[in-house]
Amino acid sequence: MLRRGAKEIPEPVFEDFSPDLVVLYAEDSPKNIRYLKPKDLELAKIDRTELRALACENLQHLLPKIEQHGGNGLYILAAGGDYDASLLLLDSIWSTGQIKVLGDIVVAIPTRDLLVVTGSQDRQGIEKMKQMVKEASSGGAYRLTSKLFTYRNGKFIEFREGAYQDGAANAAAPHR
Repeated sequence: MLRRGAKEIPEPVFEDFSPDLVVLYAEDSPKNIRYLKPKDLELAKIDRTELRALACENLQHLLPKIEQHGGNGLYILAAGGDYDASLLLLDSIWSTGQIKVLGDIVVAIPTRDLLVVTGSQDRQGIEKMKQMVKEASSGGAYRLTSKLFTYRNGKFIEFREGAYQDGAANAAAPHR
């Protein structure tokens, strides 16, 4: 960055979402996406503690209609490609029971434009999800993570396959 003439390395505004994921805040315009810097928040008089709520509100206004594809316990949620991974930020999708799966919700986001959902007790769904993640992670742009996450207590934590016995969630802390 500095070699190309920049005077300083930009410091984007971000926050931890999980041990493997961060939320980067950006301004999306018709021509490009510009990552926000702390100075941008100062100029706009936006408090960091209010940033995620404001960003989620803005995201909901930007989103095209969210589509759910698939069946038999394995689904793909689509929101126009650019925002699919960002759907993890919208608690209303995950907490209302609108996505019907066997067990707890498990998601994969191998790329920003692929959000796969199944249930923690759906062995076939988990295996198909892993295969989709492997295929998506081996190529393509905008790769995110090959890990699976489960939605629990209003948060996404890393999914551990052995943590489910007899249909009940193991209360052990998430593996890091």
